[in-house]
Amino acid sequence: MRTRRTSGHALVVWSTLLLVGIVPACDKAPRNPSAPTPTPGDTGPPPPPVPRVNGTIAFVSTRDGAPFIYVTNADGSGVTRLASGRNPAWSRDGRIAFNGPNGGIYVMNADGSGQMRLGEGGFPSWSPDGTRIVFNSLCCGVGGIFVMNADGSEPRRIVASDFVKPGDSLQMPIWSPDGRLIAFVRANYDEQWQIYVVNADGSNPRRLLNGSIPSQSEPAWSPDGRSIAFQSSFGIGVLDVDGSGWRTLASGRVFDPDWTADGRAVVYNRFTSDAGDEVSRLGSRMRIFMIADDGTEHQVVAEASAPAVTNYWDHQAVCSRAGR
Repeated sequence: MRTRRTSGHALVVWSTLLLVGIVPACDKAPRNPSAPTPTPGDTGPPPPPVPRVNGTIAFVSTRDGAPFIYVTNADGSGVTRLASGRNPAWSRDGRIAFNGPNGGIYVMNADGSGQMRLGEGGFPSWSPDGTRIVFNSLCCGVGGIFVMNADGSEPRRIVASDFVKPGDSLQMPIWSPDGRLIAFVRANYDEQWQIYVVNADGSNPRRLLNGSIPSQSEPAWSPDGRSIAFQSSFGIGVLDVDGSGWRTLASGRVFDPDWTADGRAVVYNRFTSDAGDEVSRLGSRMRIFMIADDGTEHQVVAEASAPAVTNYWDHQAVCSRAGR
């Protein structure tokens, strides 16, 4: 679940929290009478294998008392704190764009060095060739989806906030792997949030799903560009880029999907405690998990030792696309 930086963005967070539904657990299936009866000491079949992926994952954690960006190996080892901020996004050459503590857009190297502020805006996402960044903004006094050069120069709006009707807020833009499309969220408090795609030049914005899927947000392109994972009140959904083939990947109060670089698994975060706290009434102890196509799941980042905040959040995990 992505936290916001301004009062307007705080409304986005709490609206998402309020719209997220509670999915009841399924009843246990009856035992198959033809299945063999376990013998004493029989531990049953071995657990399914944990998905093995390579690469680096950037994520946000409040374990040190405030939101900082960290990196970890895909197996959860080597957790390293880089910088204060939120909403990390990888370039294919291994740089990270992110929102700094003052709400501006920054870039840095994968080791945290070379930090540079580019300008105002939120939710940066790199073009595949690393030359441009798309973001949502109130840049120049107007809202919408903007594109700028990777050094922060020449920002220009490609989609205005009110392209459907006044009151729209455009959020969470993300560039497709082939550079031809940009997915984003159209938020309007009179309607369900919905995912749109637009040509990279801002032409032909079109809705992917109708409003029957509530609270669509956090779009994430698969590495092959054929599918988009997204967050909804049902859980993490996946749909084909033409809007067909909608399916649920993970149910319940789960947030912030992103694909592994090989497209074989999705990382996301969820609460591991149902006890709400001062941050969220829905739960606490947000942690990052990975789920494979066959449904096997495991926690990616291990519990922090001696965290400053007991109910800290690990969230906003994004997988490196370096070399792809």
